[in-house]
Amino acid sequence: MADQNQVPMSLPKEMKYSEVLPVGVKSQRRKNVFRAAGGNKYDSKSNNKTLIDIHGDCFLNSRTSYLKFDVETNTADTKDLMFDGSAHSLIKSIVIRCGSREIERIDEYNLLHAMLADCTMTKEYRGSVGGICEGYGESGLRYKDAVNEKDWNYLDGHQTELVPTANYVTALGSSVIKKGEENKRTFCINLHCGVLQSQRYLPLLCMRGSSGIQIELTWAPIEEAFTSYEKPTGKGLDDAAQTADFVPIAVDAGDKFICSNIEYHADMVYFSSDFNANFILQMQKTGGLQIHTTGWSHSTYVSSTTSGNDECPINHRHKSVKALFCVVRDNSTLNHYESRTLTKRVCSPGSTYNFKIGGIQYPEYPITCGPGKGSEAVTALELCFGKMGDRSGSSAIDRNNFCPRVSKPEQHKQYYPMESKCVYATELEAYGSHSSLLESGINSATGAPAMSFCRLKNSEHALPVERVDCFANYDFLITVLSDLTVSSQS
Repeated sequence: MADQNQVPMSLPKEMKYSEVLPVGVKSQRRKNVFRAAGGNKYDSKSNNKTLIDIHGDCFLNSRTSYLKFDVETNTADTKDLMFDGSAHSLIKSIVIRCGSREIERIDEYNLLHAMLADCTMTKEYRGSVGGICEGYGESGLRYKDAVNEKDWNYLDGHQTELVPTANYVTALGSSVIKKGEENKRTFCINLHCGVLQSQRYLPLLCMRGSSGIQIELTWAPIEEAFTSYEKPTGKGLDDAAQTADFVPIAVDAGDKFICSNIEYHADMVYFSSDFNANFILQMQKTGGLQIHTTGWSHSTYVSSTTSGNDECPINHRHKSVKALFCVVRDNSTLNHYESRTLTKRVCSPGSTYNFKIGGIQYPEYPITCGPGKGSEAVTALELCFGKMGDRSGSSAIDRNNFCPRVSKPEQHKQYYPMESKCVYATELEAYGSHSSLLESGINSATGAPAMSFCRLKNSEHALPVERVDCFANYDFLITVLSDLTVSSQS
């Protein structure tokens, strides 16, 4: 009789020669190009909405598909504009429709993408492939202290006790868009929204009742998408004695950027007609099919509380909210060329924060966030992206720019009030952000519980008016019905 306590033995996987990959179903992979409807040129003024219809008897691999377009500006010769972030900054909102039904909407898409890029995108990517394809600058804005001959990277924050004298600011990198059609540049970006980031192919052949999907892009105002700086009046850029403030760059009524040759390059997988017919038949027999993905919703609030408890109402109604993210900006400097609207965030020194949903605090104990005390807030942010403990990846966040320590902020208040890459975040899933389970987040739809973002603020360096933008990451299902129409649930 065999020993019942004997442990089963097995060969290593490197010696399991019988375990070969299964043979794939015969298919063809093709790239289809879908052009914007209603014209070749769109701009940020009078013609700021673009519609792109995507359809076919095939499956769309949206994660390897991209939007391609050219960009130029019509500003005065004295203005060289640079993206406030990247080419994603041009897009104010994205709406995905199937027929007459709205499947997904992301408002303030450019602000969302700027936040996600800081949290998940490496500095190396921005300075290499990201500069070519997505329009990131090599190193953003740079101050120079002409007296001490020191340069340091404005994008990456400031070292302790290091305060710049007001000499000049230059726009570096590949993201500068000069005036005129001869200077226009081409970009290719993968749109970051739930439908177009699904892990599953989109079965366009089953969406005949909805005529596939439609992407609606709304282009942002030029002063929101771009930034620029000019030298002080009457002084050279290298004048070490220059102490005057930089001249604000006015936004002319006719200023706009123009997007042309807009195309969606769709990565399609085609099967045989017999396979397609059988796939649709089986789908209809089972009552349809569902695809899980995650989306983003937005709410905003303007706060004038400068100290003490600040409770900002937020509004996100979903069956499963996976995480909440808040960014705070100086409300007085939005939408100006001389101040970055999308990538310039602030952090209240010595503050704590958490979120409330239906009177319950998330997390239970407030998170500390401030100069020299940003580790807990960064840990909370890493948990939201499933990166806690992952040493292989990185982001654009570092110890100098998340909650910067600045010795004399009054000397350079024209550049930023406690500028940072701070993101106030909390994870809400019961089993963690990579649990692979549906609806394991907080239900904020049933009963419509009150929701708020709460901070205990320190009055030191406080801004008189702050704009608080909150984004919720939530689970939702795309449902293809047996009548070949599409709906969504979140």
